[in-house]
Amino acid sequence: MSCPQCGREVPGDARFCPYCGYRLSAPSECMPLEGIEELESLVSTLKERYLPKEWKCVVDKKKKRLCFRLTFKTLLMLGLISRVSRPVATSMLITALEQALRHAEEDIGVRFVLDKAYSFLGHPTLYYRVFTRG
Repeated sequence: MSCPQCGREVPGDARFCPYCGYRLSAPSECMPLEGIEELESLVSTLKERYLPKEWKCVVDKKKKRLCFRLTFKTLLMLGLISRVSRPVATSMLITALEQALRHAEEDIGVRFVLDKAYSFLGHPTLYYRVFTRG
C-alpha cells in the first residue's frame, strides 16, 4: 500500500505513514462500529475483561468513538513521581493499554484505530475508532 500524502510504500496494517505521519484509513474490509449501544456494550466488555485498572473508558457519543483517560487515582500517583520519571511511567501505561486493546481485538473480532491523541499537563487522552472485522 502507498501513502496518499507522500507516495511511499507503507505496511498494509499501518495506521500512520512512518515517513510523513499521515493518518491512514482503516482497511476497506472493516466496517466502522458507530452504534452508541454497541460502543457502550464494548466499553463494558473492555472494563470487565481487558482494560488495565489505571485506565477508564467512555464513549464519545458525538464522534462515535472510544475515549481512554487515566483514572484519577493514577493521575495522583503520577503527580507524586519525579518529573524525570513521569514520561517513562506514562509511556508504560500507554503500552499496557495498547497491549490490552490488541488482546481484545483478537478475542472480540474488532479493530481499534487510534483517531486522536493529546496530552494535557502530561496526562494522555486517547481516542479510538472501532471497526468490525470483515
